[in-house]
Parts: sequence; C-alpha cells; structure tokens
Amino acid sequence: QWLLVGDPSSPLTSTIERVLPDNTMVLSIGDGIDIPSQGPPLRVVYVWPEDDKSLVYTRWLTNVLSQASGRIESMWVFTVNGSVECTCPTSSAPTGFFRVVNNEIKDLPILTVDLP
Repeated sequence: QWLLVGDPSSPLTSTIERVLPDNTMVLSIGDGIDIPSQGPPLRVVYVWPEDDKSLVYTRWLTNVLSQASGRIESMWVFTVNGSVECTCPTSSAPTGFFRVVNNEIKDLPILTVDLP
C-alpha cells in the first residue's frame, strides 16, 4: 500500500501520483493522518512543500510515521533544487533533517531524492 503526502497543486505531487498504483492513499499537506498499528506495510512518498521552511509539518509527519514505524516499509522524500546546485537553500533543510532522522530511527528507512 502506498501513501502520498504532498501539496495537491504541486506539479511534482501530481506527477508522482500518476505513476503510483491506483489504490494509493493521497493526503494533502496539513491533513490529519491516522495510521493504525495493524495492517499491510506502507510505502510513504512525501513531497516537501517549499513553504514548510521551519519544517513544522515535516517534523509532525515524521513523528506520526515513527509511531507507526512497524508498518512503514520505506519513506521517500522529494525536494527540488536543494542539493547539487542548491538554487533553493531551504530545500536542503529537509534533506539534512531526514538524514538525521534516518540515523535516529533505525526502523524507519528514509530515502531522499532532490530533483533539479
């Protein structure tokens, strides 16, 4: 089972939604998330919104997912222009944040992808 969390007006969120299976659960940024402790494994895709500069939503989402980490098979975090060329330095913040989370919460595998 896939869970996509992102801004519905984002072209990246829309593109990712089109390539995921039809039964993907899609949540908008700010929607409440309740992940029961029992159920099939989840693969989470998070499209980081540029307006989350202080990582408020990112931290909240990470807390929710860490509490259900037994069900989370993997988490993919997508940012734009935050690493190699770094045209948007605020996009590098979630990448660094999730690298730390990956080291702290060993049973929540997180993969970060920064797109140009």
